[in-house]
Amino acid sequence: MIRRNSKENLFQFSDKVWLSKPLQLSNSSGTQQITICLEQDENIFVSFGLITLNTDGTFFAGNKSIGKIDEDSFREYIEKITGTNNSQDSSDLFSKVCENYKETKSIKKTARTFEISEEKARRILITEGEYTSEKYEEIKKLLDENKTLPEIAEQLQMSLKQIKKYLPYK
Repeated sequence: MIRRNSKENLFQFSDKVWLSKPLQLSNSSGTQQITICLEQDENIFVSFGLITLNTDGTFFAGNKSIGKIDEDSFREYIEKITGTNNSQDSSDLFSKVCENYKETKSIKKTARTFEISEEKARRILITEGEYTSEKYEEIKKLLDENKTLPEIAEQLQMSLKQIKKYLPYK
């Protein structure tokens, strides 16, 4: 889901990851749903899912505790589902992913090596000019024609999430 929203309703967790601001707990269970968003452009966010906040400050994904906001387990969960990794230096990671891909010729094997998603590995390789595909070239051509992401998604009959899997990191 794409949210066009002001940042007033969100708080920044990391460079590109934002969480909806907690409201006053008012339901009988003492929990509330928090939306995890990834910022794509200014004031455009992709919602990645919901987590539950308990009154004691512990977050849950389903029935599994992912910890409190200042704990490593929480950060690791957010990084895993959003494909971000603030604990690794991105330029170092990018070069290592490229080196590994040149050796393996496999996005899947490269992703497994670095414990990142295949999508993240592909986007790193696209960013570094080490990978291209017919779909990427098609999207790039439309971007060069100044089409917006929603226009491209409509024209190619793809979701925005699918389109973004082929975009380089900024």
